[in-house]
Amino acid sequence: KGLPASMRILSHCSSTFADVCEPDLHPDLDLVKTDHSIRVMWRSSRLQKFCESQSDELITKYIVSLASSDRDEFNNGVIEQEFVLKADEDAMNATFLELRGENTSYTVTVAAVINSSRLKGKKVGTKLLPSPPRNLNVNTANPDTSTGLVKLCATWSAPSGYHDMLEIRLDTGMEDQQGETLTHCVQIPKGTTKCEFVDLCQNKSYE
Repeated sequence: KGLPASMRILSHCSSTFADVCEPDLHPDLDLVKTDHSIRVMWRSSRLQKFCESQSDELITKYIVSLASSDRDEFNNGVIEQEFVLKADEDAMNATFLELRGENTSYTVTVAAVINSSRLKGKKVGTKLLPSPPRNLNVNTANPDTSTGLVKLCATWSAPSGYHDMLEIRLDTGMEDQQGETLTHCVQIPKGTTKCEFVDLCQNKSYE
C-alpha cells in the first residue's frame, strides 16, 4: 500500500515512468550466453540514481526472472533470483545455469523492487547459443603428383540449437603481402556436415 504500490501501478500505466524505472540493460551487450547458461548484466535505473542523489534508499533490490518457452523446464514456467543492493553499487549481474537451450526461447526480466512492490522491469527475449559442431575429422584426397595439389575434406556432426548457418575457416599458414595469414572462410547452410577445399599445396600445414 501507499507510495510503493502507487509507483508499481504507475510504472505499468505510464510508458514514460516505466522508462525511468527500467534498469540500464542493453540486449546486445549485456547478455552473455553459452549453449546451457545465460548471464544478464545491468546498471542502475534512472529512478535509483535519482533516489540515491537524494540520499533516499527507496529501491533496495532487483528481481531477475527467467521464463522458458518450454513449460516443463521450470516450475510454473519461470525461475527468479533476488539481487540486494549494496552501497555505491552500479553494475549488477545474475547467472542462470544448466538450461536446456537448443531451440528453447527465453525471456529475461529485470525489475526494481520498492518494499514488496515490483515495478515494471526491462524485458529481453533471446535464445541460447547452439552447441558447437562435434567429431570434426579432416582428410586429404586426390593428391596430384604432377601439380603438387591436394583436396582437403572436412566432416563433422551437426550442432544442436538455434543457428542460421555455419562458418568454417582454413588457415593456410602462408602470409599475404601485408604479412597477414591467408585464410579461406566459407559460410555454409544449416544442416551441412561436409566441406571441401580444393587445389591446396601438398606437404603444407593447415589449421
